[in-house]
Amino acid sequence: MVAFVVAALGACVEEEEGSPTMRPGEDCMNCHGAGGEPQFSVAGTVFTASDAPASGGMSDATIVIEDAAGQVLRLTSNRAGNFYSRAKVAFPIKASIERNGTTISMVSTVTSGSCGSCHEAPGSPGRVFMTP
Repeated sequence: MVAFVVAALGACVEEEEGSPTMRPGEDCMNCHGAGGEPQFSVAGTVFTASDAPASGGMSDATIVIEDAAGQVLRLTSNRAGNFYSRAKVAFPIKASIERNGTTISMVSTVTSGSCGSCHEAPGSPGRVFMTP
């Protein structure tokens, strides 16, 4: 099992460019995908509700990614709710969120680690979220 943890930081959410807490809820891979620096294989934001504002990210959620090769990544959302990894993953992947003994899993596998590409836009399946 491979573990990669994004540390949760202090209490105030920065939205400064280049910060791990930047642009919660946006599609991270627009800038951090192929050719972007740093390049991520999986990235997104966990929120406290399906309609939460950008400031409504959930810290300390565990995002579990299991890839097609059986590798498991356990990521921790930071104070903005953001999570990301540079680890190589074999697609398709399965994803779930764990917090306080509760687990929520995606129903299907996905072929991209760009969570915001589906969970950002209006008409999408909605924000990635877990009720605190």
